[in-house]
Amino acid sequence: MNRSSIPSSPSCNWQEALRKQLDNLVKERTKLLEASHLHLSKERKATEQLLDKYADTIKQLLNNDAPIEDGMVLIGSKVELEYVEYRTMDNFVIAFPEETDPEEGVISFLSPIGSQLLLAAIGSIVSIHTPAGAMQVRIVSIKHSWNGS
Repeated sequence: MNRSSIPSSPSCNWQEALRKQLDNLVKERTKLLEASHLHLSKERKATEQLLDKYADTIKQLLNNDAPIEDGMVLIGSKVELEYVEYRTMDNFVIAFPEETDPEEGVISFLSPIGSQLLLAAIGSIVSIHTPAGAMQVRIVSIKHSWNGS
């Protein structure tokens, strides 16, 4: 997988973008699992379930054949969130692991934050559990890369 796995051109077809993601997930599944949780069976199982759920969601979206609204966090989404307790805002782009750049707010969908935001709906409040502790965040907006965001 490389940066071209998530097309960012506004003219990019959303179906093409999702098919590429699905193909990459299928081809790279073992690599993703090994890279994220080499010997931790509980975490590996959770990651397997996340990959399966995401792949199933992408398949459903492709089968519906209706344009996707910016209402669900997908790989390639720019997510604006509010830390509920502190009333502060933050932005992240959810990406494949090799595309991350934490200083630019680009995080892996397998990271503690990314995995908990993946598939969340706009307006929802998500409990994010990180090594530093738990916090509640509200999904304020979602922009998909194929919509020119």
